[in-house]
Amino acid sequence: MKSLVHTVCLLSLSLPLAAHALTDDEPLPMRYEAPIQPGGQSSTPGAGPASTSRLVDGCALYVTQVEDLRRYPEYVGNVSFAMPGPLSTPLFMQSIRGAGGREWAMEALKTLTAQGFQPRIGETPTTPASAHAVAAVELKLAHTWSAGLNLLSHVVLRVRYQNGGTEDIRHYHGLGSKLNWANGNGEFMTTLNHAMTEAVAAFAVDAASVCAGRQLASQKAGG
Repeated sequence: MKSLVHTVCLLSLSLPLAAHALTDDEPLPMRYEAPIQPGGQSSTPGAGPASTSRLVDGCALYVTQVEDLRRYPEYVGNVSFAMPGPLSTPLFMQSIRGAGGREWAMEALKTLTAQGFQPRIGETPTTPASAHAVAAVELKLAHTWSAGLNLLSHVVLRVRYQNGGTEDIRHYHGLGSKLNWANGNGEFMTTLNHAMTEAVAAFAVDAASVCAGRQLASQKAGG
């Protein structure tokens, strides 16, 4: 009986929040903000992803182009609510709108200055440099969703490294999660930013290898 009462209470509290947290005319702002660092201090503009350690020292990172290649860039996920149980059916589902995936990715890439890179977005090297990396970045996936009491997200960046006349392609996956308080737009955006941070951090590791003149490790199929 206590379990039933508890479930009913949760349902009565959650439904109003779910009904008003997201609306079709309020898309996510798609503004990148690095997650709060350990110790409770907020990241400042230019702060790097997750790790604050410097991977390189002054490497020129030429990102020749940043593209949003998602099939439906106006949507970034969905929110749903279902009664607990193995045979439960969602009581409602709603798409989450968003925009500006290209600008969002660009802002995330600019934070790599904290790890020793000199990001040059939209530029191509005109003269040889001793330490530089050249790549094109494509946003392939940006998806967030609700799962029980949690919010989850998945971001995929496809990076095409240029090395003379050859091209090396890598995919970087980032995952995010946080406790769901009220299905708020800001909460979903924070969860997406966690995933973007993780994807950019993985990209930074390989970019540092390129700057050092090292060969990239082989990537598993689908990775």
